[in-house]
Amino acid sequence: PSNQSKPSIFQIAKDVTIDAIAGASAAVSISPLIAIFDRSIIISASTGETFRSSLTNGLRELKHPIPFMRNKEVVWVWALYAGTYFMANAIGTIAESFGFDKSGPKLVGTTAVNLPASIAKDQALAKMFGSLSADAATSKMSAVSLLLFAMRDVVSLAASFTLPEKVSDHLVEELDCSHFMADGCSQFLVPSLMQFVTTPIHLIGLDIFNRPAANLSMRAQLLSRLYSSSVALRFGRTAVAFGMGGVINKSVRDGLREIC
Repeated sequence: PSNQSKPSIFQIAKDVTIDAIAGASAAVSISPLIAIFDRSIIISASTGETFRSSLTNGLRELKHPIPFMRNKEVVWVWALYAGTYFMANAIGTIAESFGFDKSGPKLVGTTAVNLPASIAKDQALAKMFGSLSADAATSKMSAVSLLLFAMRDVVSLAASFTLPEKVSDHLVEELDCSHFMADGCSQFLVPSLMQFVTTPIHLIGLDIFNRPAANLSMRAQLLSRLYSSSVALRFGRTAVAFGMGGVINKSVRDGLREIC
């Protein structure tokens, strides 16, 4: 692109500021529910309490939203998604400003932010709500658990920030959908459907932390017992985190850009 078509540094700085506001707003909207989902999965996998019971107890706490927002697990989740959405937005802004494809940089950038933050969040929540033993509360996650969580997050991020745009373009071209309809469907469905793949990775990584001495048969029994309910719960979690969150992030970002 010509120099004339390039935005000024001031314009880029303004757009990046809007990116941060949009990411933070989306994270505020979704973090209470995501924290409840994450907590319920950990409690069910490690204590034997049913998903329904754990989820119901968490939802009851939303009757007092301001105190609940101050809980450590909610703060962890907010920081994770605010940073992830901001990075995705900012890379998009820079790519648009200088005319290069954003797909690869967006996946690399969001992974660089989301991966360590997500692992740190998972470690913190596993220690808060996982095994009740003193050893587990002070232990570090094994390299295998960390690797499995990393695999889960890379797949999830690709399905959340890279694939939906490609699927949306395909829907517009092949099915003659409106861009609004195609964007909404792909942003909700692609990340959620990927949970059929990522859920067993998540459960095994969590089980290795909670029961490092368990054998393959014991882990297979855990997957058999929890897979269906975990997929359903993580399907809903992802629909909130990258479906609803993605729509809110885009709406706030686009709206503020029009106003400013």
